[in-house]
Amino acid sequence: MHIVTQWEMTEPNLFAFRAYGLNVVVVSGALVRAKCLEQEGLALILGHGIGRFIGGSPSDEAGYACTGQADHFSAGYIINQTFYGNSTPYLKSGIKQVCELFESIQKDNRGGSDRCEEPSIACRIQSLKDAQSGKNLPYCAGAPVPGALQLLSAQALSVADTAGLELAFNLPLKASTVTDVTRYTITPVSSVLTAMVDPLDPTRALLTVRFPQDVEQEFSIAVSNLRASDGSSLDREHSVVNFRLVEASSI
Repeated sequence: MHIVTQWEMTEPNLFAFRAYGLNVVVVSGALVRAKCLEQEGLALILGHGIGRFIGGSPSDEAGYACTGQADHFSAGYIINQTFYGNSTPYLKSGIKQVCELFESIQKDNRGGSDRCEEPSIACRIQSLKDAQSGKNLPYCAGAPVPGALQLLSAQALSVADTAGLELAFNLPLKASTVTDVTRYTITPVSSVLTAMVDPLDPTRALLTVRFPQDVEQEFSIAVSNLRASDGSSLDREHSVVNFRLVEASSI
């Protein structure tokens, strides 16, 4: 882990990224110079940067822990481990200082557009305080919801004995769970050859399938162990749909 201070940066901020095989945390000089931040607040913010790499799920497609998860991990684990035996008052002061820093953020820049990448400032504060009190990550910060993902429909176009099959879901999909072809069961028995998330619509999965010769019959597809991009699991009551093939010259 490489932590670098860019003293010439005039906006209080922190960046975490991978470069040349290294995990890098860049702290702006303005952040270090912020009057509201002392050792406790800076430690909590640095913990957020470290948490981006090792904070776990929920995470984005690049593998970085979501913003609120990094906050929660910093407050709930890194501060406790770093200041073991004296972490409670340290964390209390750190959260107070970070909240004061957040108060300086203008209303239009207070986030809320994306639970993972850009949760609201109010949600980030809740994530810190929930970690302080031993609670789990709040939903607003990307916490997965059991059974929230639902399979809505399936549409197919046949090309000879191979077809493109489009599955529609209610939430964006986690790509790493979609590509495993063993997670799809088609009746009558058919072979799923490939599976991927639609690059134009993350709520849809695109499959190529080898079907039996009789394209007139009705099929059903059951999916299992898929996850939404926020980690939410599949609703078993909404994991099977029926469809028919439509003959066409191209997918």
